[in-house]
Amino acid sequence: MTDKQLQRLKRAELLELLLEIEEENETLAAENRALRERLESREIRLRSVGSVAEAAVSLSGVFDAAQRAADLYLENVRSACTEKEAACERRCRELVRQTEQLCRAALPGAPAGADALKDQFEKLLSQQEAAEREHD
Repeated sequence: MTDKQLQRLKRAELLELLLEIEEENETLAAENRALRERLESREIRLRSVGSVAEAAVSLSGVFDAAQRAADLYLENVRSACTEKEAACERRCRELVRQTEQLCRAALPGAPAGADALKDQFEKLLSQQEAAEREHD
């Protein structure tokens, strides 16, 4: 509407026009508020998604460190077991050697008897080892 057209309007028409403009203004203001709320809600969701993603990344680092620690622990346990097995084997060989010496000293004329005792001892030793492995 031009300025000339506005000047020709009567007071009642101007008030009516003003009311229409005011109603339109209120409608637009309400729509503006609703749009702002939707935008804010979307921004909050986006921030939340960002936070979840950041948390996942940081947890991934924690899980990686935990996995490395678990792997190192298992490696240390395996190494300790290998060392213990080697020490046990050395001790067993030493016990067999000592037993053979004792048997030969006790029965100098009976090497077959010493061999039989040795076989019996090795059998008992292997049974004991098997029982220990089952126990562990």
